[in-house]
Amino acid sequence: MKITNYLNNKYKYYSEFMFGKKSVNFDIDFIFNKWKENLKQIKKENKKIGLYIHIPYCKNICYFCDCFSKPGFKKEMKRYIDLLINEIKKFSPILNGINFNTLYFGGGTPSIISDDYLNKLLKTLYSYFNLKDSHSSFEGCPQTLSDSKIKILKTFDFTRLTIGVQSFDKEVLELNNRPFASEKLIRNLVEQCKKYGILVNLELICGLKGQSLKSFLNDVNRVVKIRPNQVHLYYWECNPATLMWYQNEYNIDLLKQGRHWRKVGFEILREANYKFFPYSGPADQFKAINVQIYNSRIHKGSLLGLGDRAISNINNNFRYGSIFEKEKFTYKKVLKRFVKYSEVINI
Repeated sequence: MKITNYLNNKYKYYSEFMFGKKSVNFDIDFIFNKWKENLKQIKKENKKIGLYIHIPYCKNICYFCDCFSKPGFKKEMKRYIDLLINEIKKFSPILNGINFNTLYFGGGTPSIISDDYLNKLLKTLYSYFNLKDSHSSFEGCPQTLSDSKIKILKTFDFTRLTIGVQSFDKEVLELNNRPFASEKLIRNLVEQCKKYGILVNLELICGLKGQSLKSFLNDVNRVVKIRPNQVHLYYWECNPATLMWYQNEYNIDLLKQGRHWRKVGFEILREANYKFFPYSGPADQFKAINVQIYNSRIHKGSLLGLGDRAISNINNNFRYGSIFEKEKFTYKKVLKRFVKYSEVINI
């Protein structure tokens, strides 16, 4: 089957992706024409343009997470990577001559990809798109990162690696279905990245279920001692894409509490000489932040999103999402996402 037909049969593109709103579907030719209509102006005005790759799989699903992700990647890896590579090949001629300023691998958990498939995917990306001067970022989970994977990122000149720590409190993580990673493991991963010249962002969440201010501040102080290049503090905010929404865990007081804790955490990071950049977490240098988001907000840049549920933005006047398989976010679907490999969650 030709790639064109394969894409038309497998992929759908839509203009609205918010909960409770009706979506308008488009075929791939409509999306191609939208890009063609805007590329002339993008090139003429030398506007920023980024490339986003979505890997919607995780080893397990955290109860607080609202990102589109699902377990079972080991079985679906070949199929998903093949679909993604076909999408890359189809979009490449449309964006011929474009120099991408940024490349970002998000998820899900991009580091869940095996070394062989990651090599294959990156070789394809660099063969079909101009990423020579891009600021490249990659998201990873401590349990699926390794020295060999970090070496691959170095081979393809990745600038930055984000590691989702979320907390060092084992009991808090267990309450939120998040795997525990020791401080020693995180420190070793940061040192490996620094050895290869890759900047590191560590993520923490404040206001998690079962978390106290003391526990959160302990997390912040431990991260400061590890000294990553950036520390991103998120406050937990419940919404219909999380299991906690259906467990009636939403509480406006907890939300306010999380926001307050983040301000306290920011003060600790400020005292530790981290700088604050617009639309970013505290960092020791500009290159350590998520430059793709910065370009999108500050420079109104465009974004080509590839992969299931990836979001694209054409010249800041047309935003759409991609979908490989039709799946509505119904109550049953959300619950199904949180089924572990070996047990069913009782609600």
